[in-house]
Amino acid sequence: MADSIVNDKRIYIGTAVEGTYNTATTGGSNYTRIWGKTLPEILPESEDFTDEGLLGVSRTNAKKLCKFNWKEPAFPIAGEIDNFSSFMGRLALRAVGGTITITEPVSSTVYLHTAVPATAHQLSGTSVCYSHDANSFLYAGCVVERFKFTQEGLAMPTYEIDMLGTGKHTTPHGLSSLPTSEPSLDCVDPYNSQFIWTDADSTTTDFGAGSRLMGFSFEYKNNHILGDKRMGEGTSGPSGGVLHHRGAIKRGEPTVTASVKLAFAAADIDEWTRYAKNQTFTNGTFRVKGSIASGSTRYALEAIIPTFKIGGPIAVSTNNKIAIATCNLIALDNSSIGGLATIGVQNVTATAYA
Repeated sequence: MADSIVNDKRIYIGTAVEGTYNTATTGGSNYTRIWGKTLPEILPESEDFTDEGLLGVSRTNAKKLCKFNWKEPAFPIAGEIDNFSSFMGRLALRAVGGTITITEPVSSTVYLHTAVPATAHQLSGTSVCYSHDANSFLYAGCVVERFKFTQEGLAMPTYEIDMLGTGKHTTPHGLSSLPTSEPSLDCVDPYNSQFIWTDADSTTTDFGAGSRLMGFSFEYKNNHILGDKRMGEGTSGPSGGVLHHRGAIKRGEPTVTASVKLAFAAADIDEWTRYAKNQTFTNGTFRVKGSIASGSTRYALEAIIPTFKIGGPIAVSTNNKIAIATCNLIALDNSSIGGLATIGVQNVTATAYA
């Protein structure tokens, strides 16, 4: 019997969000392929109930097992940032979930797609297709629970994505013409990454250009509510194994967790002074850059916290006798964007990219 090989696993997401939530996108040409250093096995799991522990009978062992519901599939995707035009950027924008605007850093050549926080509690659905050898499933109603990207020193910047589904699926997936070509990978230059803020004195500082930036981390989490299952939400599954699935997964209140690691300036510890004074900063921008898109403008992924403060304590460490401060940034609600942060993806895709 032939073994199942890990590299034979294929996962795809819809290139656009679902037209009707929890209704899977049709047509394999409407999907894009996922790759990464971490890819999940997305096999449907049932919620099982037994009568174990029943009193008043001869033995308390389980005598029956009942299956009623599909569990919400939860699957992580992680890897190095190596493409700004495929799934990673799409899922980053879908994590924030709101209206996307397109600006042109280079007219008619380079486009920055920026998403603001969603106003609806139900994020738009993403259809996910999973195929591994003869096993295949098409999941509807998947949402991005968490998007995170980080960089440490001159190591390659990395991303982490957590997705959740309603449990609704079909098997086999039933899609034809799924993409078969190998992914095109970009060369991200960690030397060009940036963290920028504007301080209370209206001074804008690019810590990457100033050679003080030693690392950063940005995470956007939707805190979806999983404890509100309701009766009569729908059924799905293989013939003879149809169970109930959820009709929706509503998000909670989004949170942002962000930090920046800076080498101490020789003159003074300016960040500590501003932290102690509880000063407000604006436009904290985390940005990683890829290859040249046009002229001197690069492909890029960015997250912007419009309003924030430095929360304590400021962690101090050393690296080869260099003093390093890790500043935790506390994102504050910003009425102009309707939330805590925006995410943007810069590429050469002229039409809506989400």
